[in-house]
Amino acid sequence: MASKFLAQAVGIDHSWQQQLVMVGVMMLISKGTAGIAGGAFIVLASTVTAVGHIPLAALSLIVGVDRILNEGRVFINVLSGANRAVGSARALCQRAGEAFELPVA
Repeated sequence: MASKFLAQAVGIDHSWQQQLVMVGVMMLISKGTAGIAGGAFIVLASTVTAVGHIPLAALSLIVGVDRILNEGRVFINVLSGANRAVGSARALCQRAGEAFELPVA
C-alpha cells in the first residue's frame, strides 16, 4: 500500500506487471521482519531501491507516519501470536480429553 501511495504521490503510473514485481520482491524481502521494530520501513526502502520504479527520496513523505503505523502492526502481531497460542492449547487439551480453561488473573 505504501509503495502504491508513493508512486501516486510522485506521479508515477505503474502497470500491473510492475505492481506484481513490487509485491513479489516485498514478499521475498519481508520474511522475518515481523519481530523487528521499524522493519516494515526498511523493507519498503530496500524494495524501492531494488526495483527502482520509485525515487528513494519519496520515502520522506511517509517516514513520520510510519512510526504510528508500526505501533498498529506490532499490536496485530502480538494479538495474533496470543490467539495462536490459545488456539493451540485448546486443541491440545481437546486432543488429550482434558477441559481447557483460561487462567483468571
